[in-house]
Amino acid sequence: MIGPAAQAAIAAHRRGSVREALSLYSAALRDEPRDPELHRLAGVAALAVGELGKAIRYLREAVALAPDDAIAHGNLAAALRRTTDLAGALEHARAAVGLRADLATLWLGLGNSAAELGRYGEAEQAFVETLAREPDHRGARIGLGHVLRAMGRGDAAETAYRQCLERWPDWGEAWWSLANIKTVPMTATDRATLQGVIGDIAVPREQAAGLYALGKAFDDNDEADRAFDAYARGAALMRRLAPFDRETATATLRQHAEGMDRAFFDERADWGLDAAPIFIVGFPRAGSTLIEQLLSCVPGIEGVGELPYLPELAFRAPLLRDLTREDCRALGCHYLGLARHHQASDARLIDKLPNNFEHLGLARLLFPKAIFIDARRDPMATCTGCFRQYFPAGQEFTYDLTDLGRWYRAYDRMMAHWAACFGEAIVRVDYERLVTDFDAEARHLVARCGLDWHPDVLTFHRNARPVRTASADQVREPVHTRAVDAWRRYGARLNPLRAALGDLV
Repeated sequence: MIGPAAQAAIAAHRRGSVREALSLYSAALRDEPRDPELHRLAGVAALAVGELGKAIRYLREAVALAPDDAIAHGNLAAALRRTTDLAGALEHARAAVGLRADLATLWLGLGNSAAELGRYGEAEQAFVETLAREPDHRGARIGLGHVLRAMGRGDAAETAYRQCLERWPDWGEAWWSLANIKTVPMTATDRATLQGVIGDIAVPREQAAGLYALGKAFDDNDEADRAFDAYARGAALMRRLAPFDRETATATLRQHAEGMDRAFFDERADWGLDAAPIFIVGFPRAGSTLIEQLLSCVPGIEGVGELPYLPELAFRAPLLRDLTREDCRALGCHYLGLARHHQASDARLIDKLPNNFEHLGLARLLFPKAIFIDARRDPMATCTGCFRQYFPAGQEFTYDLTDLGRWYRAYDRMMAHWAACFGEAIVRVDYERLVTDFDAEARHLVARCGLDWHPDVLTFHRNARPVRTASADQVREPVHTRAVDAWRRYGARLNPLRAALGDLV
């Protein structure tokens, strides 16, 4: 029988006073420290208010006290998915469905956990199991579409997204998911339906997603001005929700490079590990997925997508000058240990998180033999592509043309600095040259990475590896030049971007 303190905590939680409940749970646990359900509820409350570390501590204790509690395993998996312990999240999600296979929500957690690690076959099955138990589960239905698309099953993904829209025609995320299949044009019916419902979407982030989708629909109908208006409206919504602090971001870039020169890295050339990952960096929409796809055709090389781990390590070790030899080796081992959970083999890995350009100093210390590929595309094309792409989080500079241009200039300066520091370890790849003379440029790139040529590179689009980025469908087509000048359709609407880019245009 629970005590009065626990009863008060549960009552506060039920009426939505979550912070009050969390405080009360803490007090109740002083009286009942061995109650697993109180630990679980406290963990759920902490997770709801964003106190992630506290949530994980409570939930780990709940699982330790009641290892057969499927719900506690599922809650812990949900909390760990917000950290870099994605392998732990998958472990507890599997444990949850092993204990209670009848609950749709636990299968959903398994699907989400498996997808985070690129285990798309397992994720697909988990989402199917969720829908078998709860056919109108929104998260499972759209999650199924996402994993089907990542596995290259574009037709099935389109069907899944359209099934979402049949049930929920005002669901902005589903509209964008459909539009984001770049190789599938939006139909006249899509355009008319979306225009009819866009004003009814009450949640600003969902409406923004719908507006980006509407922009794609207008673009597919050669209505450039109306497309640009829709993108601009979506971007304005996102800018209000997640403003970009350009001054702080630029100051952080300067901090990452402060005091770093070639001599600094040469003096520490033997501090890190012998492993030689390939890091592809740059701006989004600059061709990094194409580069990853073609390099992944070389035996012994495995692209694992956009890993979150280098920025996390940089957050933990922001002052590179203070790192010791032992620190570099320990951090390098930690990175490889986390990355290994994403790999299907022990091959040399490719990490293609574009934003890693900020953290190449750390990467160089951890892996002195690494190769850094700077994916470049015409700045106007790159930034326009970013402006047209719905980024729900993590790329806040894309919501404004001036921010885009000025942040691109900061990126350009940063890469010039790293090039001066690392020399031949920086390999610049120009998208326009790559798609215009693919055979020669691909051979040059493979050689610059120290790899042996393999003929499968020329048929990269047949590579069946999962791809999760915005270009997932485009890299399953043979190389083409259709997108090279697509940005020009917007004409003078791009003048703020031109002005911000200045002499880089």
